Amino acid sequence: MSLRDTAINLIKKFGASLTKIKIIETTYNVATLENELTTETSTVYAVKDNFDRSEIDNTNILIDDIKLLIAGDTEITAKDIIEIEDKQYKIISIKKIKPANELIYQEIQIRK
Repeated sequence: MSLRDTAINLIKKFGASLTKIKIIETTYNVATLENELTTETSTVYAVKDNFDRSEIDNTNILIDDIKLLIAGDTEITAKDIIEIEDKQYKIISIKKIKPANELIYQEIQIRK
C-alpha cells in the first residue's frame, strides 16, 4: 500500500464527508441582468482542524478560519466551494503535500 493510499484510508476513517461545489461555467443572463452559475457537486472526505494560535495573524489567517485535510484522491482548486452542514465556505489557500509528484493530501484553508 502506498503512502497516498494510507492517507486516503485514514482520512476516510477519521474524517467526515462534506460537499465540494465546482463551478463549471458562469454566464450572464441579459434578461435577468444576473450571472448564472453552472455547478457540479461531489462528496469528499476531510479531517477538520483549527489553526494554532501561533498561525493566526488576523491578516492571512483569521480566528474563524478552518483547516481541512483532504484526501489526495480529490483535486481541489481555489474556485471550488466547500459546504459543511449547509454552510458554504470559500477556499483561501491550498497546500498540496505532493512528494515525488504523487498527491498524498491537501491542507485547505476555508472561510465563511
